[in-house]
Amino acid sequence: MKATFEFDELLAKMIELAQRSLVSLAPLFVVLTAVGLGVDYYLSDSTFAGLFLTIFQFVLSYFFVKKLAEVVGFIEEGEIGPGFGAYFGLSFVMGLGTGIGFLLLVLPGMYLTIRWILAYPMLFAPRESGGNPAEPLRASWQATGPVFWKLAVAYLFSLVALALTFYIYWDPGFDELLRPQLIPLAIANVLSSAVLIYNIILGFAAFLLVSGDIHETVEVFQ
Repeated sequence: MKATFEFDELLAKMIELAQRSLVSLAPLFVVLTAVGLGVDYYLSDSTFAGLFLTIFQFVLSYFFVKKLAEVVGFIEEGEIGPGFGAYFGLSFVMGLGTGIGFLLLVLPGMYLTIRWILAYPMLFAPRESGGNPAEPLRASWQATGPVFWKLAVAYLFSLVALALTFYIYWDPGFDELLRPQLIPLAIANVLSSAVLIYNIILGFAAFLLVSGDIHETVEVFQ
């Protein structure tokens, strides 16, 4: 593996990945935003609205991660790879760790998120995980050490968007029917969907760079 990379290389690789996965990325963004907006606007008082959205985003994220793994050549098109069970196990451990971290004055959660940001691509890269849902966390921690601050700067963009999202949700305003205002909620859901997709692409781009792209770029993105 390469030990490090330059920040401009990271941004360039993210743009390249976004372009190559646009066929999947665009519908995902539209569906996430539309469903999130519909739930927030019409079911804002529902007890289970948040749970439904979380599960919905989680499942769609799995298919996008899998598609990116196909795009970069980790698995063949239509191949299952490590499977949803391994993805669920990895996500559960990551979510538990980062969730506790964010409760502890935010910074520990941010630190864990960055150190584990390579875990999803490592789960699908056979030479890195062998399909083992526990190995990607250890490998990501080891690989992100030399590039932590560059990843932190890139992650900061999504944090700003996420903070704005929470600010809008905190007080979106209400109409005469006591429903949240549509435009603020639309902006919040656009930002929320963008953050989810951005962070997944960030993880894949960083992993490709620290691993030397696994394959030659021409071969990977043909």
